[in-house]
Amino acid sequence: MNELLPGVWQVQIQLPYPPGVMGRLNVEIFPTGMFRGQLTGPMGVIAVEGQWQANPATNQIGLQGYQTNGYQSAPYIVLVQATGFDSRQIVGMTSAGDRSRGSE
Repeated sequence: MNELLPGVWQVQIQLPYPPGVMGRLNVEIFPTGMFRGQLTGPMGVIAVEGQWQANPATNQIGLQGYQTNGYQSAPYIVLVQATGFDSRQIVGMTSAGDRSRGSE
């Protein structure tokens, strides 16, 4: 998993109820353990960046850093439990219950 993650990913964030796409995250994941990207959702476009870590034993991917809309900054923390992944796609669920599907 640590070898598959570095690259540019487009992630769809979906809510189970009501079903549908809630947001999109375009993120670049660097082999150095850093990430940066843009989260587009109901609140507009938000820049995110920080550090990532993957645990292949538990199939978990963590992103931790900060988010900013240009005026305000706040912590950004996401933990994804991957249910399937390969070099082109990762499918999982966040700790908040959102479904995530990323493709390179």
